[in-house]
Amino acid sequence: SALKPSKAPPHGNIWFTCGTPKLARSRGKFYHEIQILSEFDCPQLGWLSTDFEGGDDDDGKGVGDDANGWAFDGQRCCWWHGSASEPLQIAQW
Repeated sequence: SALKPSKAPPHGNIWFTCGTPKLARSRGKFYHEIQILSEFDCPQLGWLSTDFEGGDDDDGKGVGDDANGWAFDGQRCCWWHGSASEPLQIAQW
């Protein structure tokens, strides 16, 4: 479901955060798989805590951009948490 903004945009040319809050878990092992069917500019994929604040404000904070998210970025070859990134030694998507 759309988290930020609260409605999904009509195309992938806009910043967008989506997730499945009803599947939130606090322990155990987790994974997810996705298939990207169109081009996006630097998609970040990851996990959000239940403290992540969604809504319609355009503050630019999505998964990995604050203390409540952890993200993998396959185009810039890094991971993100708390607005900081760390490079990864991987092949670019």
